[in-house]
Amino acid sequence: MVLCAGCLPKPDGGFYWALKYHSPVLAGGDGQTYETAYYFRHSNADSLYYSEDNIIHYRYFITPQRPYEDFWHIVPPAKVSCADSIKRSTMTHDNKIYDIVTFELPEGTRTLYFEVTKYRQKHDH
Repeated sequence: MVLCAGCLPKPDGGFYWALKYHSPVLAGGDGQTYETAYYFRHSNADSLYYSEDNIIHYRYFITPQRPYEDFWHIVPPAKVSCADSIKRSTMTHDNKIYDIVTFELPEGTRTLYFEVTKYRQKHDH
């Protein structure tokens, strides 16, 4: 999420503060393989890891049994928090660049694929 702030003119004169946040738009398949990888329609290279973490947090971690804040705490039977378990690698496959993100949930290990070609140059990894 990106938060932007600025001043906008009031119709009757003067200015007011305007806040706008931007959440990256996720598209693609289910993120389980290279062929079905997630990709961001709107993001930037500086916030890719943050965006990927948000997907893990909101789409995979939070359930009726697991509240938002437990993402940063150990939830048995896990031995490490989901946030601390996140591991990343970057790979090239079929001329596309992917972030491969592995993380622990109480029910087991998950791996997601994010196609990030348009945010990274091939010489960056």
